[in-house]
Amino acid sequence: MRVRLLLFTIGWLTLVVPEVLHVYFNMPFPGNQSENTLGVVYFLMRNIYVIRFIGLAIIGYPLYWYLKRGKWYAKVAALGAVFVFICFYVVTNYVLDAYQTFRQPVQKTFVRAEANTIHPANNVIGIVINGEAKAYPIEVLHYLNQVCDTVGGMPVLVTYCTPCCNGRVYSPVVNGAYQPFQLIRMNNAHAMFEDSSTGSWWKQETGEAVAGPLQGEVLNQIPSYQMPLRAWLRKHPNSLIMQRDSTFNNRYDSLDESDKGTREVRLMEKDTQAYFLTSLIVGVIVDSEHTKAYPWSELKRKKVINDTIGGTPIVIMLDTNGASFHAFTASIPESRLYFIYDKDSRVIYDTNTRSIWDNGGACVVGPLEGKRIHVLPAYQESIHLWQQFHPESTVWNVE
Repeated sequence: MRVRLLLFTIGWLTLVVPEVLHVYFNMPFPGNQSENTLGVVYFLMRNIYVIRFIGLAIIGYPLYWYLKRGKWYAKVAALGAVFVFICFYVVTNYVLDAYQTFRQPVQKTFVRAEANTIHPANNVIGIVINGEAKAYPIEVLHYLNQVCDTVGGMPVLVTYCTPCCNGRVYSPVVNGAYQPFQLIRMNNAHAMFEDSSTGSWWKQETGEAVAGPLQGEVLNQIPSYQMPLRAWLRKHPNSLIMQRDSTFNNRYDSLDESDKGTREVRLMEKDTQAYFLTSLIVGVIVDSEHTKAYPWSELKRKKVINDTIGGTPIVIMLDTNGASFHAFTASIPESRLYFIYDKDSRVIYDTNTRSIWDNGGACVVGPLEGKRIHVLPAYQESIHLWQQFHPESTVWNVE
């Protein structure tokens, strides 16, 4: 009897524990988001069917014996244990699983401005390839997390990490072959995708494969722009705009405005401080060794931030729409430039020559007219994510 009970217990734990870990390690629960768990989680998920088969094989004989010859309380206990496993299985594979929680649109619809239903003040991620422009509303990407599409004849993977408030666009072509992607898990509160061809896992922030047959490969990043839809349409009036799929309207509404980092959602906390865990920052990259984070709240307040990163003078400019931003090297061959935002005229000028500059880095009026300053990579995301992928980054001191 002890042997049967031992076998039943071992078999039941073999079935239940992996189902619990399957969700615990793949969703943003406390204490589970360490990089050290990645190998264990990948092995578990890639071998879950084998583990289930082993568990069923172990529990099979004692379960049959209890149901066939056991006393009534043994039958009830055995059936109760089976029922508990079924509950865990349903919850972890159909309720909390990323495949089921974050679904792709049933209808992927793009329209031009005259037929658009997305509010013009809402932020989008915009892409231009081979003369074709498309805009992907963040209110839609919040729920979908990624959209596979084609722009200008090229396949694109448009991604957004809701807890990080971070968008990236990649080419989903690896070693010459197109790879379909699906959100698979969270790691350090950061989205991770799986390609359906090889089962490799890819980080949304960097486009790097960190587990599986393609480990070490990196997706090519495609330039993209985040701004209000109305600002995007001013630049690209013929742009196509992705529309909501009515199937998921409630999901879209539940995440409304969470990209601004100022409302409470399940994976984020309301935050008005400059450098709290979920604070939005603008991360500027001069080179692989020199990066810096600037609080979004301060950029909103000052409109222009002048600074130096690793000896390189830089400037960050907020667009007049209050949502777009641009970072540049603040120098021309003749001299280092210092920029000021004039609140009365609402223009940006350099104190060297009082020339006026647009937020695209071009001088439009004054002695330096026609000059341009060099664009730097800059991203809006949570301070938590930035520090995770740029641990050596410095942080701008709030004045």
